[in-house]
Amino acid sequence: MTTGAQFHEVPVWAWHWADPEDQRLPWDRARKLLLDPVTLAHKRNAAQAFTSQLQGDPAIGLSPVLPDAVLERLLQPFEVVFT
Repeated sequence: MTTGAQFHEVPVWAWHWADPEDQRLPWDRARKLLLDPVTLAHKRNAAQAFTSQLQGDPAIGLSPVLPDAVLERLLQPFEVVFT
């Protein structure tokens, strides 16, 4: 049965371990989608809403789940999808 649905992959966690030269990712299928200012603002607001992911617990030596370097990559004004 064919539904006509399209499949796209979003490499959300790949940015933790991969870089643009990493051959394990299907770069030939990568597409860069630019975000308009409103969508980018929604994306930034959504990321900031998860304070449990942004703050560690220094008392027990726990770092944030999403440190600054990860947030910087996450909050780019575009998305990368694999088609």
